[in-house]
Amino acid sequence: MTSIAKSLDSHHGLVRGCVTQMVKYAPCGTALPQAVWVFHVNSTAVFRIIDAETNASRRLICGRGQMDNPVWAPDSLDWRSTAPAIRLRSGWNASLHERGTTILLHVQPSPIFRVCHDGNNKMRILLTNDDGWDAPGLAALKTLAAELGEVHVLAPRDPQSYMSHRVTTDQPMHLVETAPGQFHLAGTPADCVRAALREVISEVDWVLSGINRGGNLGADLFTSGTVAAARESALLGKPAIAISQYVRRNLTLDWGASIQLARPVLSELMRQGCGAKGYWNVNLPHIEPGSPAPMIYCDPDHEPLDVKFRREGDHLHYAGSYQGRPQTPGRDVALCFGGAVTVSRLQL
Repeated sequence: MTSIAKSLDSHHGLVRGCVTQMVKYAPCGTALPQAVWVFHVNSTAVFRIIDAETNASRRLICGRGQMDNPVWAPDSLDWRSTAPAIRLRSGWNASLHERGTTILLHVQPSPIFRVCHDGNNKMRILLTNDDGWDAPGLAALKTLAAELGEVHVLAPRDPQSYMSHRVTTDQPMHLVETAPGQFHLAGTPADCVRAALREVISEVDWVLSGINRGGNLGADLFTSGTVAAARESALLGKPAIAISQYVRRNLTLDWGASIQLARPVLSELMRQGCGAKGYWNVNLPHIEPGSPAPMIYCDPDHEPLDVKFRREGDHLHYAGSYQGRPQTPGRDVALCFGGAVTVSRLQL
């Protein structure tokens, strides 16, 4: 009763039972309250339902004609340990329904989960940024992401700040592997996400972009390479978080403090997930050591930057003040400047 089943959603794994196809289904452009996995079954299928927070696992055996009464398999059935795994977070429920020779596995509310082989159940996280592959903010994000899952990196070779969503299509981009699963690319942040998801790194569950040195608040969203990387991820169907560290003058930046501020925020947002074509933008305040920093969900500010220039002969020098920009009460600029971690859900 052993067969090899290849998932049509790019997931692979050894399947015990007679599952012949696995297809993730969701109507295009529809934000569903549930995720649906469709399994075409000849006789019997076995699934492992895994609690993503505790890694506790239970095996569910179901056969045709038995969908109304699936059986939880005892742990002693070791030969079924390689059944397809569905990772769920606490509070999510799975239910099975039969439609002729098809089993529908419904998961509510809609999670971010993956079907994977035993021994590789960690969430796969892609990291990128716009400050460059050797930036201290990316190193801080690597440290934090390693607590959450299996880390892969594909970041720009050179700094790409203010690159926005530029992509490269008219010339080759040099790719270098600096360590196993870690690469830099002679391209933009959006290029890095495209290359990672479509060619270099497979089966990514989340894309994290940052930690940027400097805020990406309000109007910054339109010029930020950090945010563009998250946006590209959303375009390609992967949930993403852009995270930036606002920097005040005359206060030393401590990346260890940034990690402490970001840790609960990333855990919470990854627990929530984000809907189709959505992504998160997070800004960390630059505060005195030990100061509290509440996490506040808010909209991006719609005011312009403090755009000024200084003319010297035939040259113009930008002279605007980032801190002197207009601020709308209750939106991200005012809140982050005031010491809060701001979280904005963005939608394509």
